[in-house]
Amino acid sequence: MQREEALPEYTNRSVKRALSVLDVLFDASRGLLLTEIAALAELDRATAFRLLHVLIERGYVHRDGRSKRYSINLNLSFRAKGELPGIVGRLARPVLRQLHLDTGGAISVASLLGAEICYYQEFLGRDQVGEELFRGKRLPSHATACGKMMLALQPAATLRKIYEYLPLQAYTPLTIRELPVLERDLALVRENGFATNPGEFVEHRICVALPIRTPDGAKPLAVSVSLPASQVDHDSLGGLVDRLRGASEQIGRLVGTERESLLEAS
Repeated sequence: MQREEALPEYTNRSVKRALSVLDVLFDASRGLLLTEIAALAELDRATAFRLLHVLIERGYVHRDGRSKRYSINLNLSFRAKGELPGIVGRLARPVLRQLHLDTGGAISVASLLGAEICYYQEFLGRDQVGEELFRGKRLPSHATACGKMMLALQPAATLRKIYEYLPLQAYTPLTIRELPVLERDLALVRENGFATNPGEFVEHRICVALPIRTPDGAKPLAVSVSLPASQVDHDSLGGLVDRLRGASEQIGRLVGTERESLLEAS
């Protein structure tokens, strides 16, 4: 068997430094001054300033003229379709972390891609030590709580178009496999205001999801918490829904406040 040659390692200092600046801004809970960005990215002020100037020109970063603080541009359109919007990802992280601490469950955010969702698992559950994060993976909409939550928000014609020629694949014995059954399940999701996934994608786990709605009416994302089925009963389900609703509303308010601040500064 022929041995595969190792690929050479290519690095570009300017690209790596620019990505470091973006990482700093994504993780920040507020706008940052140039000196703060330079310190956190481990760059000198002149280099950080040049990189920020380019990122502003390309639309990735916004600078508030009054406070002289930099932040990720709210109007940024990511080239990877379905990628978690940067502003929500940056502002939501502390809220999602608190949700994880409150519930002990796996906390995720997802965006709809028709028959799939782009799934961002932010925090593993306490029972999932050693398991991999699902960040950036695509999972089936019909078999996940996030997917069903967002499918429920789609018109009936859109749902039928998605699954017109696409079979509903089974992942566990509980996976919904027929479109009429899925439609009835989604009607219940709309009635309840939340979606559940009791062992339909991973056996013996239950996932609960709600939409994240932003004041500008943008296409919603979904936030979910996943726990072992043995830890969720009828009484505790209501508590999970309440915590998810609080987190979703808090994220929506944060996004709205940030957008208003940037519009006032522009």
